[in-house]
Amino acid sequence: MQGIDIKASPLYLRQLADLQVRSFTNIEAAMNVMNNLKYKFIINDDGYETDDPVVSGRQLMQIAAFDPADEHILIQIFKPGSQSIGLEEKVGLREKGKESFRVFKSDRTFSFTVDERGYEWGKRKISVVDIREIADIGSDQDLFLERKDEADEQLQDGVDVDLGARGTEHIRSEKKHPKYCINIEGVGIIDWDLPTITAEQIAELGGWNISEGVVEVDEDNNERTLVPGEVIELKPGIGFCKKHRWKRG
Repeated sequence: MQGIDIKASPLYLRQLADLQVRSFTNIEAAMNVMNNLKYKFIINDDGYETDDPVVSGRQLMQIAAFDPADEHILIQIFKPGSQSIGLEEKVGLREKGKESFRVFKSDRTFSFTVDERGYEWGKRKISVVDIREIADIGSDQDLFLERKDEADEQLQDGVDVDLGARGTEHIRSEKKHPKYCINIEGVGIIDWDLPTITAEQIAELGGWNISEGVVEVDEDNNERTLVPGEVIELKPGIGFCKKHRWKRG
């Protein structure tokens, strides 16, 4: 008798694989219940847990009481990275770093990039603070909205970026450069990021006690003694020195 070569259809193979995965996870979930093992995840900064190591987007939102689920958008946060999760899409909770999510009352997603990596978000506006968090951009980096026909726009913390105004927004990070240089006698030039500095900070940077005094010297070599606690607004051409290092008139 001649053998018959039977080939399974791709659809059948996918259904079989899905059945095997669901059977395995159902057994694993049952064992987790017996062993009191929980898989933890975070949605909108609130903590939740489940017995099942693989859950759907719908199940995640139901556990967190976002009903009806089809009126919400689920975003998985990777730091760096974010992507939308469909209602029936499966999410594994075994691996660390993939258990953080954001849910939005919305019917669409918005896309943007940071340093050429793609991100998705669940509402039209996103804060710079959120961008820094999900893109893992520290405070030592500046963020800029890239523009074609004009200068790139620097993004300040505390503002929002409109993701629906121009299509996909492209954001880049750049290491911060010191905004000011101050000249302290005995130390030399010091980089300083803040627009102001106190007399105490100057003395500390110079390595002496504030009780010894601090004298401001302008670009014309005019001297002025600073009062303890005084706040100086920085501008070009100003240096500082210990009072006793200057000659008396």
